[in-house]
Amino acid sequence: MKIFHYHPEAGVFLGEGVADPSPLEPNAWLIPAYATATKPPAASKGNQAVWVDSAWQLQPIPTPEPAPTPEQPEFWPPAVLTPEQRLAAAGLTVAELRELLGLD
Repeated sequence: MKIFHYHPEAGVFLGEGVADPSPLEPNAWLIPAYATATKPPAASKGNQAVWVDSAWQLQPIPTPEPAPTPEQPEFWPPAVLTPEQRLAAAGLTVAELRELLGLD
């Protein structure tokens, strides 16, 4: 006998299988948990079959949330930057600093 598996929490149709006959009861089948003998409806584009309250429903396939973009610091930590990079981050060049300090 053909059976139809669904996700234990979401109820989404997962695929087909075959039930085993019961060794104790004639004409009875062993249907495992999270499976049913009820055939799901054919899913149309953008929809999926979901097992809800002992019946199949067609529901829209949810679109995943985009992954958040990690925040980038405006400047690298000073320990990572070279002296020239630190000056550039402050908006100065080596020549401008030398001039400010009166070293030229």
